[in-house]
Amino acid sequence: MALTFFENFIDNVAQAPADRELDAVNAYVDSQWHDSTLWHKVEQETYIGSFKFECIEVWLNTVSDFTNNIIKNASDFRRLMFKDNRTEVERGRYYKFHKNYWLVYEDTTEEHPYAEVLVRRCNNVAKWIDYETGRIIEQPCVLEYDLSATNPKVDKDIITQNSSLTLVLQGNEYTHRLKPNQRFIFNGVAYKYIAINNYMQNNYVDEGVHLLWLDIDRDIEKPTDDLINNIADRFEYNFVVDIQGAPIERTDGFSGQLVANVMLNGEKIDKSVVWSSNKFATIDQDGNYTLKGDAGDVAQITATFGSFSHTVNIDIVDFVVAQTDLIMSPFVNFVREGETAEFDVWLYTNGIKQEDVPTYTVSGAPSGNYILTQNDNHFTLTNLRCSGKPLDIVFSADGGTLEHSIRLTALY
Repeated sequence: MALTFFENFIDNVAQAPADRELDAVNAYVDSQWHDSTLWHKVEQETYIGSFKFECIEVWLNTVSDFTNNIIKNASDFRRLMFKDNRTEVERGRYYKFHKNYWLVYEDTTEEHPYAEVLVRRCNNVAKWIDYETGRIIEQPCVLEYDLSATNPKVDKDIITQNSSLTLVLQGNEYTHRLKPNQRFIFNGVAYKYIAINNYMQNNYVDEGVHLLWLDIDRDIEKPTDDLINNIADRFEYNFVVDIQGAPIERTDGFSGQLVANVMLNGEKIDKSVVWSSNKFATIDQDGNYTLKGDAGDVAQITATFGSFSHTVNIDIVDFVVAQTDLIMSPFVNFVREGETAEFDVWLYTNGIKQEDVPTYTVSGAPSGNYILTQNDNHFTLTNLRCSGKPLDIVFSADGGTLEHSIRLTALY
């Protein structure tokens, strides 16, 4: 019986000295928690990379005194202490308080009786275009105080200002896709990164790190930079979403399918769009839609790729006047010298594809500069040599007409 008592005591009551000390510290902090001037409410990122926040309570304090260094701002560094001393927070997590975002640069440690982290105020925002998704990415970031390599540098015959900074970013799904020479604009000044510290792993595991240090150098501004909104190369990559085959009007209950092309600098690329609609239509992610509404309602259907979208309006009516359209797919704006483009041209009546084979006439570019062949609804265009005049094509079928110009450009 005595042995059973001691086994139960050891398993359920007895504590190791470290656990006993942690519980004692926790009890003290708990008793003083709301009586301290350090008590604050802050917002904590739910997990690294989510950029979603929840409200928590902390003790908020400064880190150290920078009175002997006028470059640094003491208010940019803070210490957050948590009520539960068994809280674990890794470096790279965002917090929000004092109208700013903050990054954890020193995480909690099990050796300390208090659970606390050190955070640094994000003093800028890094913006860039993610060319995989077409989205403009914005990430609160830290630009370090020290400016180095301020001597001028010579680039061929051009002498430019030179400076180097350290850019600190959270390591997440967007920043891990950054490539060398990625350019940034900060307060109208262009930089590009030349080196990255991406090997400071947590817990010695092979995974994406949660805090990145990028060495960035002063760069030359380009005409394609958006200096007002601080987005580098924004106008170098021009995405356009184009919905094809959308009727002007249809009756309630009409069903059809829409096709959306994503164009990059006028050339179709293989990217998917996200479909959405207002309450007067339903649409799935394959573009199949159904109208639902009364005469006079307007169905709005939108195709979205990243930060770019195209919306079409379809009027819901009591009866439909016959509408004929010729649709080119994919939409070809130019063909480079020595290259070939293929496309189809189909006749649609009230949004329904017909079997009619179109005819066509050409003008503009000299006939010796290209070869255009037709096989039923399929066309093949080869650019033999560039032309200052575009190739103007007029397609016709059963009352429908499509006028389209294709530029015959140089290879480079």
